Amino acid sequence: MANAFIFDLGAEGVPGGGLNAAMGFFAIATVSNTKISLFQCPSDRQMTFKINQGYAGGALSGPTLTKGNYAVSWGNTNWGAGLGGNAGLRAVYLKSAFNHDMNIGLRNVTDGTSNTVFMGEVLQGAINDVRGVMWSSVPGGSSFMSRFTPNKFVDFYASIQNKSGGDQAPNNPGLFCVSEPGMQLPCFPGNSDSDSFAGARSRHPGGVSVLLGDGSVRFVKDTVNAAIWIGLNSIAGGEVISADAY
Repeated sequence: MANAFIFDLGAEGVPGGGLNAAMGFFAIATVSNTKISLFQCPSDRQMTFKINQGYAGGALSGPTLTKGNYAVSWGNTNWGAGLGGNAGLRAVYLKSAFNHDMNIGLRNVTDGTSNTVFMGEVLQGAINDVRGVMWSSVPGGSSFMSRFTPNKFVDFYASIQNKSGGDQAPNNPGLFCVSEPGMQLPCFPGNSDSDSFAGARSRHPGGVSVLLGDGSVRFVKDTVNAAIWIGLNSIAGGEVISADAY
C-alpha cells in the first residue's frame, strides 16, 4: 500500500481548493478504499465516506474512502488556528503535537512527552460525514481539538459559532456533516474550513483512550476537568498536571 501511495500528491491533492484539492482522492483510490484494521476500534461501527453529490455538481463523488477511529491532537481552538483563522473566537492558541507547523519535534514538547497527548479517539460518522475520514486532516477525521472534553459537547470557549453544542464542520452547509445526536455525533455547518473543530469521542463507557508522547496509552475519563484536558493536549503550555488528575 505504501508503494501505491503518491506521496508528492498527498491524500487529498494539491492546495488551492475546488477540484484540485481533491485530486488525491482519485489518484490514491486503490489505497484509500482499502480498510486498514489497525485504525478501527472494535467498539465503533465501520463506515465509509463519499463526497456529497451536492458538492461541485458531484464531480468529486466517485471515490469511496475508508474511515478509522484514531486521530492526532490539533490544539485547543480550530483547524486553522496556526494559519490565523479564529472568526470571532477569543482564545489563545496553544500549540499541540500536530498542526500546520511542520517543524515540530520532540525537542519542542517542553511539557514532557509523558504529560502530552499526541493522539486520541474519534467516532465514524455517516457516509457523507467527514468525521472518521483518516485520509484528511479535517476535524473529526484525522484530527481533534481539546475545546470539548472527551465525549462532551460543552465548548470550553463558548464561541459564537458553537451555540448549539456540537462539532463544527467545514463550510458548505449540510454537505460534510450529518448530525446524529443519538450516536454522540451532533454537528452544524461552520463559516470556513479554518474555523471548523471537533472533539475526541469513543464508544467506551466513561472516556477515551489516548496515546501520549512517550508511547504509552492512557484512558482519560470524560469527567476530566476541561482546563486539565486542554493542558494535556498542549506541548509547551507549562502546566503542572498530576497523573491522578485524569
